[in-house]
Amino acid sequence: MGLPGFGDNGFGDAKPLNYPEEFYLREVANLAYGDKKGEVVPDASDEELQIFERARAHLPSDVYDLARWKGIVGEDKWRKVVFVLNRGGRFENAGNEYAGNQLKYTFGKMVDFYAERVALTKDSMTGKYYDGLIKYEPVNDIMGNEIKDEGYPFQLITFKDILHTQSRTISNIWLNEILPENYIWMNRIDAINLGVEFGDMIKITSPSNAEGVKGKVVVMEGVRPC
Repeated sequence: MGLPGFGDNGFGDAKPLNYPEEFYLREVANLAYGDKKGEVVPDASDEELQIFERARAHLPSDVYDLARWKGIVGEDKWRKVVFVLNRGGRFENAGNEYAGNQLKYTFGKMVDFYAERVALTKDSMTGKYYDGLIKYEPVNDIMGNEIKDEGYPFQLITFKDILHTQSRTISNIWLNEILPENYIWMNRIDAINLGVEFGDMIKITSPSNAEGVKGKVVVMEGVRPC
């Protein structure tokens, strides 16, 4: 389209911006050097370089090409970029969390417990206004009627594991190897009452899904008991 800031001279001095990595790798380099003098991260060791390369050995060359990636940021910055990427970011050392007895890094802005915009919006199905305050509601159908499944004491909910983001990290094979499958998390008390142990295969059914879903159980305290 002939727009400035893109193309073969996107960064000036014949530095191209035709592919995403030509932007993001330079962004990582900026993170590596920090905002102030003396904030630059150390170079990645030879062992870290090997870990970085082996973790991406399965990728096709049009996604990851070592020589090309190095060329984007330059040999002098490459080890620092690897240092950041291997850690998923740059992080301050432990021990700097507080200034006196208060948190060093605070939000510093107003937090709204009442959201007027929400409170002035109607549910398109029920015609009722949404609540502008934080509140607990039982599981309801689309018309706001509480769903009570007699004889089914448990509630199945979903959540996002901290290892992944919204959807974009599903292609990261090294994250998938940590948890290679989805599990059914259950409180220890419920597991004892059901005679279920860690790793057992179970099936969950409901009035709307008689066929059910199967999965291995993870017994833990971080889920509320029935």
